[in-house]
Amino acid sequence: MIALSFVRKGSDLVEVRKLLGEHAKSILLMSKVENQEGVANFDEILANSDAFMVARGDLGMEIPN
Repeated sequence: MIALSFVRKGSDLVEVRKLLGEHAKSILLMSKVENQEGVANFDEILANSDAFMVARGDLGMEIPN
């Protein structure tokens, strides 16, 4: 499994899978959402992820009260 920090959109994951080439089938991708853009694109990110994590600390610092 590869954990990807600061994922902003689903296409970020598509690009990683392209880079992994034939290995993409055997490697799971975990998305870490840590900013407002990631939250806005939640559905798209979730659809392209094998696992998902919300980084509360970073997210709290990135999104104003």
